[in-house]
Amino acid sequence: MPVTFDYAILNKVLFIRAPLRFCAPEAGNLLEELLVLMEQHGLAQVDCELSACNYLDSTVLGQMVALHRRLGPGNLTLTKPSPESRQILLIMGLDKLLNISEEPLPESLVFQTLTPQRNNSAQDILNAHTLLSQISPENAKRFETLIKTLEQSIHRE
Repeated sequence: MPVTFDYAILNKVLFIRAPLRFCAPEAGNLLEELLVLMEQHGLAQVDCELSACNYLDSTVLGQMVALHRRLGPGNLTLTKPSPESRQILLIMGLDKLLNISEEPLPESLVFQTLTPQRNNSAQDILNAHTLLSQISPENAKRFETLIKTLEQSIHRE
């Protein structure tokens, strides 16, 4: 069952608060929904607060890489990652790719909720892990078997 995400818009920036566990099943098609929100409001930047998040799965991390590539350098910021989130970002090498900030979110934000409408497909998961694999040789080795399995599964469909 998808979880809800808090989001706010201020000064042409989309702010998101990540949940305690930011995982693919719960995140669903959040990336697509964020892109729709951004297009509707003419936004070009995303700030994702990770202070309450103690786990990020690899599909969500790959989707962050996809969002970073879509927005361009400097337009995706991960704010105040918890120690657990920071460690995951470091292990995957995302600290070298994404902006990480310790600045608090603006106090004037008025949050609304967003509920992703569908689960990730095998193709979504494959795309996310392919992007993560391109970041480092360690990631390529880490996800090699998963990528092959997903490719075979998609090919059979």
